[in-house]
Amino acid sequence: MEIEGKGLDQQCTPCPLNFQTDGPGQTTALACQCIGGLQPEANATGVCGLCGSGKYLDRLANKCLPCPAGSTSAPGSVGILSCTCPVGTREAQHGSSLVCEPCPLNTYSSSAGVACIACPQGMITKSTGSISLSSCQCSPGFIMHAGLCLSSLTGANAISAFSSSS
Repeated sequence: MEIEGKGLDQQCTPCPLNFQTDGPGQTTALACQCIGGLQPEANATGVCGLCGSGKYLDRLANKCLPCPAGSTSAPGSVGILSCTCPVGTREAQHGSSLVCEPCPLNTYSSSAGVACIACPQGMITKSTGSISLSSCQCSPGFIMHAGLCLSSLTGANAISAFSSSS
């Protein structure tokens, strides 16, 4: 494209890869800015870097977009599938959007981006958003013995019977 200025025909110089201007009529390379939320790389003049933490590069829109509510991503993530729910939460559909919500009672999630796991039989959690198996405790009326929750009545009799037979 040619522009006219001060009686001279001048050639426009394209911005570098991943840069653009706010519109026509720019007269200096300083008007070139990183596209779509990409960040200028430190110590690298003229280079647009990756999307920051909590964002992902949408290749169709060619710009950085924020991860859905409550989720996060590592710097440089590409695509919405790079966004994961943190430990103690699960991905849930609300209308047309995905959100992260706490794991329900009696479940836990010990890794980011992993579905909530049910506590073993006879075990419960005291709150939502549990982050480990150790959050699961024996239900009321049960006692822990050898890693299992046993009915207080059955458990006490079983433990007594085991102890007296040895």
